Formats: sequence, structure tokens, C-alpha cells
Amino acid sequence: MSMSACAINMGPDEAVRARISELIAPCGFEVERRHTHIEGAVHQSRLTPLCYFVFHLTSDFAPIHDQVEEIRHASDNRIRFAPLICFAANPSRADILRSIACGFDDVVILPTSPDQLARRLQFQTGRKIVYFATENYVGPDRRARLAALGAGSKSPQNGREEGGHAYRRYEILRDSMSGVQVLKEDVVDPEADAELIAL
Repeated sequence: MSMSACAINMGPDEAVRARISELIAPCGFEVERRHTHIEGAVHQSRLTPLCYFVFHLTSDFAPIHDQVEEIRHASDNRIRFAPLICFAANPSRADILRSIACGFDDVVILPTSPDQLARRLQFQTGRKIVYFATENYVGPDRRARLAALGAGSKSPQNGREEGGHAYRRYEILRDSMSGVQVLKEDVVDPEADAELIAL
């Protein structure tokens, strides 16, 4: 298998980076590079428009959260809406919930086979994906995944069922040629939606 994409290795140290490299090696990424700063990722996206940011869950989640926040608030759409993948070995339910809530596109529980991993990576491209940008979250529509873990919400507003601030809803498409295309962007007013539902 080969992928016309770059894997940006987000491992915090040499051992974790080596583990990530080992896991993604069968996927045949065109390029793998170590993450140093967001400007480097932007530069890489000009060479290989589709970039996957690949993490491995560790006991210290704070640095991972901060890196995800930086990526999701980048000004370049190829970075902001890039697929974020997190490997997790024997994660707790809380670990999975925290990763989904943070904005990861997929949490891959180890062990997994190369074929399974390849399918999950390919699932991030070639189809419309809904993203939300709220006052405290930027990432894919996480409601179905949270609901599957018994922590769902009807609202993308971090658990709010009504009220709250307006937020943005995006439809995006990823491919190896353009990286990320924003097909549609809407501003959603939760209070207005509630009034329409009432009617």
C-alpha cells in the first residue's frame, strides 16, 4: 500500500516517535517528518497537501491537548482541518472520551492490523466530513462517537442542549491533490434552531 500524503510524527520523545514510525510504516506514506513547529507543517503541506498528524497517547495528556489546540486553530485550512490520528494502547474509557473531546478524527486502539489501520486512514479522505467550530471546540462532529460511549449530546456545543453562542458548521473534503477543501461553511444560531424546532 502507498499513500500520497505526509505523516507528521507527533511523538514527544525518540521512543514514542519510533513506535509511531513502526505502526505507520506498512501504510506507505510518501513522507514522514518529525513535528517541530506549526510553520514547518504549513511548509510541508505545500509539498504534500494532505498531512496526517499522528499521535500516541501517553500518561501526560496536557501536551497532546495543547498541540491539538494549536493545530485546530491554525490559519491554514490544510492544517486546521487535517486528519488527527491518535494511537492508544489499552486506553481507559476516560482516555478515549478525552481524546474524542479534544478533537481527534480517530482513536486507534492497539493492537491493530496494517489492513485495519489502512482502512481507517483512508476513511479520512474522499468523503464529506462535518466539522464544528464552537467557543471551546474545533474538530469533527463527535456526537455519534460520544453517544456510543454513553456520553453523547444533541448539540455540538460541548454538551449544551440549548442556548449558548453561535458556532460554525463546516463540510470539508480531503484528498491528496488539494489537501483540504471547505465545501460549505454555515453560522448556526442555537436559539434560532430551537425556535424552528418548536414550530
